[in-house]
Amino acid sequence: MSGLRNFLTRMNGALFAFVLTNVVLGFLLAGSVSAASRGLLTREFTEGTVLGLLEADTATSREIKVVTSSFSNLADQNAFIQSSLSAVKSTLVFGGYCKPGDSTPSPVAGKAYLATESGIIFGTDVSAMQFLVGNGQRFDALTVSAVADGVVLLPAELSSSFTASSIDFDSNSVGLAQTTDSRTDYSFSIIPGQTRDSLSVSQIGTNYAIQSDGTTTMLSASYSKTNDTAGEVSELTVLNQRAGNNLKVINQPAGSASAAEGVDYGTDADYFVSSSEGDDANNGLTPETPKKTLAAVSRLIMIPGVKVALKAGDIFRETLRTAKSGTNTKRVVYGAYGVGRRPIVTGTEVLSGWSYYKSNIYRIKVANVPNQLIVDGVLVSVSRLPKEGYFPISSALDVSQFTSNSLDQTIDYSGAIAFIRNKTYSIANSKVLSSSGQTIKIDENLTLSDRCGFVLMNKVDFITQANEWCYDASGGYVYLSMDSGEKPSTHVIEVVTRESALVIRHDYNTVEDIDVLGAKYAGLYIYKGVGSIVRRCDIKYGGRYGIKDRGQDSPNSLIEEVSVSGSWGVGIVSSSTDCNVRFCDVTKIGLPSSWSADTEGSFGNGIVTMNSASTGSTIEFNKVEDVGYLGISFYCTNTTIRNNYINNAMCILDDGGGIYTYQGEAKANEKGSSGSVISGNIIVNIRGSTDGWRSDNQASAAIYMDDLTNNVTIENNIIYNATMGIYLHIADNIAVNNNLVVNCVAGLILYHQKSPSTFYKNMVVTYDKSDQALLWLTKTHQYLFTCVAGTETPNISSSIYIDSYHLNGLYYKGSKDFITWKSTTNQDQNSVFLQIEGEPQLFYNETQEMISIDLSSGSWMDYKGVNITSMNLNPFAGTVLFKK
Repeated sequence: MSGLRNFLTRMNGALFAFVLTNVVLGFLLAGSVSAASRGLLTREFTEGTVLGLLEADTATSREIKVVTSSFSNLADQNAFIQSSLSAVKSTLVFGGYCKPGDSTPSPVAGKAYLATESGIIFGTDVSAMQFLVGNGQRFDALTVSAVADGVVLLPAELSSSFTASSIDFDSNSVGLAQTTDSRTDYSFSIIPGQTRDSLSVSQIGTNYAIQSDGTTTMLSASYSKTNDTAGEVSELTVLNQRAGNNLKVINQPAGSASAAEGVDYGTDADYFVSSSEGDDANNGLTPETPKKTLAAVSRLIMIPGVKVALKAGDIFRETLRTAKSGTNTKRVVYGAYGVGRRPIVTGTEVLSGWSYYKSNIYRIKVANVPNQLIVDGVLVSVSRLPKEGYFPISSALDVSQFTSNSLDQTIDYSGAIAFIRNKTYSIANSKVLSSSGQTIKIDENLTLSDRCGFVLMNKVDFITQANEWCYDASGGYVYLSMDSGEKPSTHVIEVVTRESALVIRHDYNTVEDIDVLGAKYAGLYIYKGVGSIVRRCDIKYGGRYGIKDRGQDSPNSLIEEVSVSGSWGVGIVSSSTDCNVRFCDVTKIGLPSSWSADTEGSFGNGIVTMNSASTGSTIEFNKVEDVGYLGISFYCTNTTIRNNYINNAMCILDDGGGIYTYQGEAKANEKGSSGSVISGNIIVNIRGSTDGWRSDNQASAAIYMDDLTNNVTIENNIIYNATMGIYLHIADNIAVNNNLVVNCVAGLILYHQKSPSTFYKNMVVTYDKSDQALLWLTKTHQYLFTCVAGTETPNISSSIYIDSYHLNGLYYKGSKDFITWKSTTNQDQNSVFLQIEGEPQLFYNETQEMISIDLSSGSWMDYKGVNITSMNLNPFAGTVLFKK
């Protein structure tokens, strides 16, 4: 991570100003400033990307955005910059300033150069940058003078490239800022044109001293610093007096596990490895003599209790495999050392040497078959038709042949991969053997019908827009489309080629503070090992699995504070007995952008535990968002699922749940998930998707107990906006207690259960949204409770049903009002039915800290009619209020 980011993230709260002179100025620390815990991540840069704030003066704040200009001369471009700064609407982040007539390379129309996180900058391979900005011709070691009209902020990794250099910086460049830092002392250099001013900032107690050894007053700056426990905010303001305006960058670190930038990991380790500074001829025993490769470290003498440390900020393009077992008291640890962002172990290889193919498409021949492609750290989608959604199958000719009236008859589709949604809960893929007009023949036998939709992927003929790619196996070429005028040489382009990036295969090993980028099979694979621990890792684009815990001979795994995103199959799956998954973020699993040639089945699961021998696994305090199929699923006894936040599961498939389990006839005599507890979870936006599957109904539930599940407790959960709130499908002896279910097509629903379940003290609240009634039994409006005929009548008591829009919101052998429901079912004798004037709204707290909610701007009351003007919500708590 760059020294400037370190410099910034430690300077928070009080504002200091200085002008470059030869005098020393002292400043006193002022009051602190409140800060948000989540902030800017500079991961992807495209036109219009919001990066931070731009201040043209002390009274005006604007968003910083990446922009390009269409001017080919400096005078017009500078006028554009000035008008942008004075405009009400924000426009730009870059824009160093040159006088008209300065001797400088002409700006390239419509170009802005930015690079982040990884790549070769100025001839140096860096693993992390916060941003590099300019609109000159290019950036490289040979033409640094082309950094005209730009401001460049360098990471510490590049400091030596310039401090030991005699490069004559073009006087037309605005400046080059370079920083180094420690815990209490900061220094950086600003190079305005050919004159260099060196500034040092020293902290003495709460006082600061700023000194310049230069003589110019071209640039001035201010900074602020605070130590706010709620999060860190930092500011660096640079005044370009040539242009006469302020550029203020406000920098906030993100609050998730993936944003571990600028962290000091120390040097407490036994072996050290650095891809940037190491040499395998070194002994690897000190930070000054690190090994270079992970393979070399694995050959060192390992004993229980040792720690292997990877240098912060480095990228290792090889698989890390553990080398020795530890013990329960002396673990073998793989971690990080030094200062910066976490080291990255990647299953990718960088591609260079692209050639132009046609129409902004480039290609390169590769030796290994890739399954994902990453540009500047962002996954690129495989070429596809249609670009969104599915083509419908018009008719199924047989099990391997179908027609579609939506196909372009002039295209040869042979060789493509067909993704066919042939079931409501799964997608199959198959290679296209041949095509003729609008008829497709595939190489597998599938159940096909005109209910199915399909997508065709991975042909160069399907590349019709920028940022698509494909692999042509016949020629061994990778094809990639770029934006108009862009070239692959200005980007870091990687393909995923290794099966796994990190493999644990020994007992009592810990992997911590190491990130993973890209893998075919699993980003992190626990192949074998008792008591494995994985913590504080960011795993992106893991292929079939973000984390795969095979479970064989690996009981008692612990996975905590891990971020997993971009896998097509499963975020985290553990077959370990008695595993613990906690404080993890699992996002964007199974989405179409991650599909590749080996994607198939019921993919898109967030967290899965599946070991029938397990007697006490725990899944707690996790966040699962935007997953194609199941949010959290479990298939083992005595599992505890508590205090998780699940949002927008089931966004690709249907007939599943935010929390789901299944036993089935084949395992009817086994314990299945019995003894498990689902408690204190917040589950929202579980609708299910019919895209690609022609159906009038949706069948997804926030909590779904499927075939023959038995003896599970569901209590104290908050559910909002689901097709079904809690669904018991041929499930027996389920205890459903004290849950809050709001805005669901069917709040509570039973289907053909054999043994009675118990419902006690649940609150169900409907909304007036008949257009969302897509469940097979509820075509007109939302239902509070649905009990399918033939189902053993459950035990229901002490419920609160609130339906201000309909009287017949309960279903048993037809729609019933509350009085008829009670007399027909002989249930709910101690329950109440309310109709409350006022619009209901759910308030909930998915964080781990109490929050306060100010309601003074409106008029709110609870279901008892008590006026509420403010309230505190404990973690994973919620309530419904009614707006008068």
